[in-house]
Amino acid sequence: MTLEYFNYDYINYETAINGFHIDDFSDNNYLEQGILFLNEIEKIIAKKYPNTNVELILCKTNIGYHFTMHTIRKGITYINDDLEIYQEPTIVIKYTTNK
Repeated sequence: MTLEYFNYDYINYETAINGFHIDDFSDNNYLEQGILFLNEIEKIIAKKYPNTNVELILCKTNIGYHFTMHTIRKGITYINDDLEIYQEPTIVIKYTTNK
C-alpha cells in the first residue's frame, strides 16, 4: 500500500500500515493483551519520539481486538469523540507530548 493508494489521506494510510489484530499474536485475554500493548507503545513513544502526538486505538472485533495508531493532525480526526456511536467497544488514547 502506498500513500497514493489512500489518495494522500495520511491518517487512513497510517492506520492501515500501523494496524494489526491482537488475536493474531495472542491465544486469549485479547483485551488485557491489547491494553498491555497500548501501555508499552506509550512508553516507547515517550522515549524515542518525545515531541510526537499520536492517537492509539484499540477496537473490539468479532474475534478479538484490533490495534492501530496515527499521528494527531490539527483539524483532522479518525475516531469520533463520541464513542457511543460505534457498535463495538473502542478504547482511544490521545498521547500528547507536544502541545
